[in-house]
Amino acid sequence: MILGTGGPGPGLLAASLTALARVTWLYDARDLRDPARELAVMRSAGRAVEVRPGGHLAAAAAVHGVDRFDGVLTFAESSLRIGAVISEELVLKSNSAATVEHLTNKHLQRLALAEAGLPGPRFQPVHSAEGIDQALRRVGLPAVLKPIRGAGGALTTLISSAEEIRSAWAVASSVLGGLDGEQGAHRLLADTATPHMLLEELLVGRGWHEDTRYGDCVSVDSLTADGMTEHLAVSDRLPLTSGVRENGQIYPSVLPGELLAEITAMAEVGLRVLGVTDGMTQTKIKLTEAGPRIIEINGRPASGLWTTVREASGYDVIAEAAKVALRLETGARPEFAGYTAMLTPCLDAGLADRHVEVTLDGVFEQRPGVHGVRALHSGTVDLSLDSGHALAAWVSGPTPESIHDHVSALRQAIRISM
Repeated sequence: MILGTGGPGPGLLAASLTALARVTWLYDARDLRDPARELAVMRSAGRAVEVRPGGHLAAAAAVHGVDRFDGVLTFAESSLRIGAVISEELVLKSNSAATVEHLTNKHLQRLALAEAGLPGPRFQPVHSAEGIDQALRRVGLPAVLKPIRGAGGALTTLISSAEEIRSAWAVASSVLGGLDGEQGAHRLLADTATPHMLLEELLVGRGWHEDTRYGDCVSVDSLTADGMTEHLAVSDRLPLTSGVRENGQIYPSVLPGELLAEITAMAEVGLRVLGVTDGMTQTKIKLTEAGPRIIEINGRPASGLWTTVREASGYDVIAEAAKVALRLETGARPEFAGYTAMLTPCLDAGLADRHVEVTLDGVFEQRPGVHGVRALHSGTVDLSLDSGHALAAWVSGPTPESIHDHVSALRQAIRISM
């Protein structure tokens, strides 16, 4: 089990994994949120092996030599590629390193999808300030500038003018030129030695939902084993802030079956093009006038999926992904008894670069169907490295309306001080 930046912590992982296998944990101490507690969990649930940067393969091979592994698993964006390398070296079940490269490199992914004939936005990589004009001519405006690698909205900016892209490029150059390797967002970008960004035409959405409380994006979470894909769920998204910042996702989608079939068909073609054979994936899709269009495909589940889906269906995302890695038979897809959501309301963009403390009226956490709140923002709002979420809350309810009631109650309960 390879830890990294993002993904579930050892407590959640151990609860699902120890019934299936003996666990060896490979971890970089910088990724531990609560080192003493998390190390205690790992040691009580298996073997904990600390690795230095670049040392994962050697550490895994050393353990494998005396206690052979049956599978490799990670849910962290920062660990996907090393997980694939370890799997190939030790001949374990996994997506190929080439496939994982396409799942983590947004430029290579766009090239592969375009070469396969999938409709998508115009795009152009940008490696220097001198390449901005060429990218603008190729892509046009409005557009989105994003890093070739990354997650969580780091350095992702909506661009509507030449002035905005030059400003965004300056910010990206500054951040990418000063990576310290200590912050999680920095480590996701750390293998980009020089500024390497991608300018994409903005996909313009059309509301496929009759209810304007839903956004124009959805997400398809899928589990693939031996090349056979099961789409676990399609989630609706709340409307984006500033065109790129996410406010939450709701499971399952309320869209009618014929539209869901169109969406999952597009996701499945994308997975096939990238060569996905095993593991969890998340395909983000924009709902446009011309049909569904792939925003990106991630080689991991949606953030928080392991909690949101479990609350409304009992489905154990972690255990099912582990079964694929271990070559075990997986269970039936989740059957939702109601609706569930991870809510991540964005702070106002006007708070950027200010010190902000977020607190929450305790009444919200007492609401029936509220399962937990964490990650209350405390510190400077840095919209270059993340989406500026106020917090994350997990909620469930019997109807879509009950989820929207939680959304309204959460907005009213948030308290901001500066």
